[in-house]
Amino acid sequence: MNQSTTTLSDEETDSNIFGSIFIENLSSHKIIIPNYQRAYSWEKKQVDLFIKDLQYYSVNPKSKYYFGHFISETREHTLEIVDGQQRITTFALFLIICRHIKPTEAHSAYQLIDRFETVNYDHAALNKIVANLDQLVKETPTLAKDATLNRDVVIESCDLKDATFTNSQFRIAQALRQFYLAFKNKQLDQNMIGAYIDVIMTANSSHHQTDDKAVAVNIFEMHNTRGMPLSTMEIVKAKLMKFVYDHSEKGVEQDKNVETIQNNFGEIYQRESLLSKKSFRSMMTLEQLLRHHLRVIDDGTKKKRDDFCHPANNANAEDIIKYLDEQLEKKEKGSNYALDLTEKFLESVKIMSETIPTWDKTNSLVGDALILDTGVSCQFYLLLCREVNNDISKLNPTILERWEKLVFTCDYHWLYHGLNYAYRNNFELLFSEYVNAPESLESKLVHYLKSGFRPGITDDLQTKVYEHLSDHKDHILSNVYNWWKHKFIYSLYKYEKHAKANPTDLRDIMRNSISVEHILPQEWTASYTEQDKEINEDLKKEIASSLHGLGNLLLLTSSQNTSLGKNPPSVKQYLSFCKGGSYSEHENNREDWGKPTEWTRLIKERGELIYDFILTEQLGHKELP
Repeated sequence: MNQSTTTLSDEETDSNIFGSIFIENLSSHKIIIPNYQRAYSWEKKQVDLFIKDLQYYSVNPKSKYYFGHFISETREHTLEIVDGQQRITTFALFLIICRHIKPTEAHSAYQLIDRFETVNYDHAALNKIVANLDQLVKETPTLAKDATLNRDVVIESCDLKDATFTNSQFRIAQALRQFYLAFKNKQLDQNMIGAYIDVIMTANSSHHQTDDKAVAVNIFEMHNTRGMPLSTMEIVKAKLMKFVYDHSEKGVEQDKNVETIQNNFGEIYQRESLLSKKSFRSMMTLEQLLRHHLRVIDDGTKKKRDDFCHPANNANAEDIIKYLDEQLEKKEKGSNYALDLTEKFLESVKIMSETIPTWDKTNSLVGDALILDTGVSCQFYLLLCREVNNDISKLNPTILERWEKLVFTCDYHWLYHGLNYAYRNNFELLFSEYVNAPESLESKLVHYLKSGFRPGITDDLQTKVYEHLSDHKDHILSNVYNWWKHKFIYSLYKYEKHAKANPTDLRDIMRNSISVEHILPQEWTASYTEQDKEINEDLKKEIASSLHGLGNLLLLTSSQNTSLGKNPPSVKQYLSFCKGGSYSEHENNREDWGKPTEWTRLIKERGELIYDFILTEQLGHKELP
């Protein structure tokens, strides 16, 4: 929940203030953020608002500052923050910087630093960050004026490990540096540190403290589903916690079931940054993975074809919550549904953040299929990994080959143009057949490769795709840019991989915002060469006819493409982006790229190589199963 800057009238002012609640009355209590809570999520914008509040209220003491409502669950001498954790964490981080800047000045609020603990998977990292504050805030040429950081700077300066570095740890470091620079750049006055702290210490706040699990769960659910907009994951977590409490036997079972949900979400959040870091195409979020999980796994009971159709592949947050509500309303499932769902979803998070990246090191087709179609391949792997207990050695390698080929060919040609998108494919049927008869997967893939998903329309699928490509060869070589863009981008990627482009560089390109680079720019000019006299009208037409051809297109990230501008191909440098493949070939042909009479030849020769690769390697027409 974001902080409030509401100004209260005298009549509205609550007698409770933040300092009396957390510093005086509860001074013997540790204040911790339980793992089922979101880790620290405030970005620069929210921290800026906090700083502006301190500026204003420190010089306007008559205005009443409201720091919000806090809810905690009491366990002996520990307060678990149920609501208000972002605000109290931010204040703790601000206190850390204040003490760092003026270590000799004392303030009663500083005790909060030692009593406060963030989620346990970030706690050790926070201690390291604090221990290395001098390095974190050290001025460098690139960090002299603003708080912008990057992951590597934080990891290196604070002696952290890349493998366990989370997004929330980065935000913690970012907030600390932002506070430090606010003082350094005189946005905040070091001589007013005490006044800034007192803004919060004297702020009107309210606090609901309970040792009753039922009260805590109900309050958590209400605040996380009826208050300010929260993430899909937060709403799902709140609903599941409330559901298991309401549908469990009172007493020990209630507490145990709620704690199970909390612990599972703690592990899920702990792997959030690893999930996005290990993704193969863009960054996969927990919300995206949840949608894929619900479609094919849910609580593990999906069997029929129609079970695999919901929620929709393009379901938004509202659709997902509606689907979950409908599932929870099925009383026969009882509280086991919520428990099974969180357990199964945690397993899916582990699969996509740990198992799949490890599989990819053994067989790169795993990651390639996720690049080709992230959604349906993710769903396939969530089923596949469970069936083989995450052990790729138990999997026939031809299954991965046939899966990639099926996804590549399934909607590739003119037969599908007249079909509504929803009826082009039928992966839901394939998934249901696999779940009910896992041993038949290989033969089922062969069946769909031969017949497609629409028997009578797409029979002999691969042959039809092969014939389609053959019939349109001239068009593909001269104007592929407007032809099945998603598929040809993947073909360009696979060709470069086949041509020995550096796999790490190539994967980095595919993870980012992909841009199709025209080696010879679409808006080339005669000034690209000293041989202006050679560029007659006939040559101009010949060159124009190949500008959008397969051989003139190269994969780069959007930023890489922008950095090249519209420079002539004879001066463009690609090796800093990727070595090997066409990227090195361009360097070898640099002299010819300076001759306009050679442009069409270079483009067509490379186009022929890629075209032949698609037919013989990607389709493997002569090796149909």
